[in-house]
Amino acid sequence: PPRIVAVDNRRLKWVKKEADRIICVSQSTKKDVVDLLKIDESKLRVVPNAPSPIFTIQPQEKVERVRKIFNVQNDYVLADLGCGKAKISKTFGNKITVKSVDHVAIDDSVYACDMSKLPMISESVDEAIFCLSLSLGINVKDYLKEANRITKNGGRLTIVEPMSKIDSITRFTKELKNFGFERCGAPDKEGSFIYFRFIKT
Repeated sequence: PPRIVAVDNRRLKWVKKEADRIICVSQSTKKDVVDLLKIDESKLRVVPNAPSPIFTIQPQEKVERVRKIFNVQNDYVLADLGCGKAKISKTFGNKITVKSVDHVAIDDSVYACDMSKLPMISESVDEAIFCLSLSLGINVKDYLKEANRITKNGGRLTIVEPMSKIDSITRFTKELKNFGFERCGAPDKEGSFIYFRFIKT
């Protein structure tokens, strides 16, 4: 209703004038704030929402069980795209090679870059994973093209997203097929999250 819009507009004007720092939940939100609200980018800081407790460092026996199920060898190379705090790398330690990439590096274990231009050789990774990061991206199509480029033929792509971000599983699957990925079985659901597994064809 116009009345609510008017109130929100007044609030935004106040925020623009008075706030020293504004927190955005994603790079995409930050871009919208700059483009639509014309707020100085120097005032903005990206702090993603905290992940579910299920995304914590897992017990070693569970790690080994997952490695056995998916036949993950010691020379396995995994690209964690949009890695955040690099928890996947910390979970596996030196048991596999994890290349952690994000727009912002929290420490030396993370390579900061634009995920539409990954610093990786073509067909050099066994698996690429977007864990709660794909839907936050600005250039999603470019991210998927890069994931295809760096993944070996027959390699895996894993995508974890909140179920609220997936309007249609069928449509999402078809979109990924256009980027050269075929879904492996039905997606898994845990809590409010959905897990997709694909093979590069």
